[in-house]
Amino acid sequence: MKANWFVYLSLGFLLAANVSAQNVEEIELVIVTAEKVEKSILDVTTTTNVFDADFLEDEELRELNQLSNFVPNMLVQEQSVAGPSYTIRGLGDEDGEQKLGAFFNGLNTTDRIFASQFLHDVERVEVLKGPQPTAFGSFAVIGAVNVVSKTAVFEGNEFMVGAGVGSFAERRAQALANVVLTENLAVRLSAFSVDKDGYSKNLNGEDQNARVGTNIRLTTSLQLERFSADLILATEDNDGPGIGFKSKYFLPQAGTASASDPLDFGGAETSIKRDMSLYQLKSEFTFNDQFSINYNGYRNTGDLYEYYEVDGGPLRIDERDYGYESEFTGHEIFANYSNRLLTLRIGYNDLTVDNEYTFFKVYGDLQHRTAYELAQLAVIPSSGFQDLSDDTVFPPAIGVQALRQAVADTTYALNPVTVNPLTGEALPSGVGLLADYTSFLQPTETETSGLFANLDLSVTDELTLSLGVRDEETEVNNESDDASEVLWKFGVNYSFNDFLSVYYSFAQGQTPSGETVLVGTSLERESVDSHDIGVYYVAANVSLGAAYFTYDYENLVVGIDDPVTGLPTQVNYDETSIAGLEFQGEFNLSQSFSVYATYGYNDAKYGKNDDVDGIINYEGNQYRFSPEFAYALGLRFNRDKLRSTLSWNYMDDLYFEASNDPDTLQNGYGLLNASVEFDFTPNLTMGLYGKNILDKEYLIDAGNTMGSSGYPTLIEGTPASWLLNVRYRFQ
Repeated sequence: MKANWFVYLSLGFLLAANVSAQNVEEIELVIVTAEKVEKSILDVTTTTNVFDADFLEDEELRELNQLSNFVPNMLVQEQSVAGPSYTIRGLGDEDGEQKLGAFFNGLNTTDRIFASQFLHDVERVEVLKGPQPTAFGSFAVIGAVNVVSKTAVFEGNEFMVGAGVGSFAERRAQALANVVLTENLAVRLSAFSVDKDGYSKNLNGEDQNARVGTNIRLTTSLQLERFSADLILATEDNDGPGIGFKSKYFLPQAGTASASDPLDFGGAETSIKRDMSLYQLKSEFTFNDQFSINYNGYRNTGDLYEYYEVDGGPLRIDERDYGYESEFTGHEIFANYSNRLLTLRIGYNDLTVDNEYTFFKVYGDLQHRTAYELAQLAVIPSSGFQDLSDDTVFPPAIGVQALRQAVADTTYALNPVTVNPLTGEALPSGVGLLADYTSFLQPTETETSGLFANLDLSVTDELTLSLGVRDEETEVNNESDDASEVLWKFGVNYSFNDFLSVYYSFAQGQTPSGETVLVGTSLERESVDSHDIGVYYVAANVSLGAAYFTYDYENLVVGIDDPVTGLPTQVNYDETSIAGLEFQGEFNLSQSFSVYATYGYNDAKYGKNDDVDGIINYEGNQYRFSPEFAYALGLRFNRDKLRSTLSWNYMDDLYFEASNDPDTLQNGYGLLNASVEFDFTPNLTMGLYGKNILDKEYLIDAGNTMGSSGYPTLIEGTPASWLLNVRYRFQ
């Protein structure tokens, strides 16, 4: 029945398209560039969702997690700038490493520091589904998200200033200056800054889950007769309180387990600080109408510091901080040749990634910690398990939730423990260093290089075949990846007319094998084969994309906590298969009204696992961060000076852990959003934007680090919030 909803919706849009008058000249083609060349979406053989600048502005989307509500079968958990989590078609960062590649202007930002930045002055966001071996190699095992920023324009000078105020004492400012220096040289400077208090109330300290940061981007564009180049310099710095991990069991006095009720961190001062800089040079030399060469070079640098409260309760049981540094240096060069029959692209790229956890430490009050450890010794042994970790699948009869509550209650009853029960010595009070795990971690230097080629062959005027190949080599800490294999991508596109095309694609993806951040551990290579069958329809009043897909995945890496150190580690899982449906469409009802809809259905369940000696076995479980279905509906009004949007996003039940632990379940929920903009003058615009205006309570995560210890913490989603914004444009 859920899949039929997709079919009915698709047929409805197609019927609407057939009764609409078609005029080729009226059609505004959707252009994508993430495959290294500019193409109409009607010509691609990759399932792609594209969101242009108008869509981002209408919905007031400044973060990828907000955008993901409109992308079929995609979920972005951007609880902070300290490592966003991407899941697409059921697969994500089960091991803490991204499998969905993040790219900015087609250049790699797949790292916990660089993957997340504010969406401002953006031309479009492209989401490519399935492995992308030709364009991106092992950094896009299951797909890619490419954010394309606006370059300087030569039509004339443009300036904009804006400011806004909103819920949770939000204050934001933005500015833009596009200046044409000569007929060949222009610069564009844009800036966006936000300071928003945390929406999670903390009874004993600063409120959590804030948004604080400033992003500045300078683009210099050069256009000559045969040569063009863009030099892009972007920086973002963030400095605010941390993530609101609220314990489900260690509760404030008279508090409840609801994530939306106040939390109490016992005076712990959390913090997230990030500084990142991106330097990009993109250039093209055109020899003639058929042949061109592109060179792109880039460097990313950044550092991250986080102090976070692990246990999520008023006792000072477990607090941690770490420092992390990362640096990317990359180059790519490729040649394009095209004529009436074929388009050929051949290229080479390389990337050196240096990253390191400079320190990783654990803090706590030894009296509180001892009470917690004694409580576990008193409660857990009778269960027959060593711990109550949410990485484990417990039989229902054990009553794991009651056991967790018993540990919390016993901890409170014993606290404080002032004497060491083993030695009889007095235990100090106050927070101090409990453990330093820095020596367990190792810096990593990853060098990746690859040759790639792609051929598009026009067999007939309607039929195009596409074949891509990449041969990639990876070296991690001077250890070569001898298991590297050639990756292939094959596609077929058949164009019925100027509006309608269908396609099939097969693609292979693989992660490089190598060492993890833990000293002395390594993993088998992950690999995936994907198949997509889809359709694109783009006409004057209708745009439609729909696809059916399957994945066959081997050696899936799943993250667990090391039972000895408590540090995150990974293990390989066996084969698994995924299949699903996707839909995205928009229809103009009239000159003033339009509607849009997206739908994603995903059948993603773990198979049997025989390779990890019983550490985990999630057979039959729903994938983490993978609802069976989700959809979005929207209504837009646009007439003269007034514009408004009403949208509804719904997500089915999902689990935040692969074990499908009952404490990590989020039941299905929907969010209602609304916005209205009015142009007081051609230059002055005021807008009011509301998110989750019905104030629905929901979670964006559950489990987390303390969940691996046995006592899941919860992170609430953003409550109802409003923003009033004013923009003034001038020349």
